[in-house]
Amino acid sequence: RNVISKMGEIGSCLDLLKSNLVVVTGYINQLVILKSKMTFGKESHSAQIQFEWTDSLKGSKMSSYNIYFEYYNCLYLLATMHFNIAMNMDKENPSDRGKDLLKDITKNYRNALALFELIKNEVPEKLNPKEVPSDMTPNYLEYCCTMCIINGQLSTIEFAGLQKTKEDFIAK
Repeated sequence: RNVISKMGEIGSCLDLLKSNLVVVTGYINQLVILKSKMTFGKESHSAQIQFEWTDSLKGSKMSSYNIYFEYYNCLYLLATMHFNIAMNMDKENPSDRGKDLLKDITKNYRNALALFELIKNEVPEKLNPKEVPSDMTPNYLEYCCTMCIINGQLSTIEFAGLQKTKEDFIAK
């Protein structure tokens, strides 16, 4: 958990992002199992674990005993990792842009989009409004979703160009 919470402070090279993706995914799977088996909170019958995260926009620390706070912050981290993987793949390969690379870039944008949308839809019902960091507000998550859509579409258009897809079909 300590490693996961500090990943935002670690460099964002492509290899590191890909290896950390596995770590974050494993931790999220553990959280899913834990939240189905026990309760978390401040109550005496609950596991009293305080989860702390740094808001990526304000840089302020936020904490909660709510397991969903931890879960959605990890999903947010995973989404930003997918987005950064796609961005790095895009930047590191400006000339060698084959179909497989463009498929991988688009897939990572699509994964990031799905996670940002999931967070945007579920956070209001699972977290107290005081627990919602500014980087998980509906407006900011909508911005993140839009960025994923724009970049994913640009990769898709480039892929369609390699496939020699007709321009009127691409426009649709």
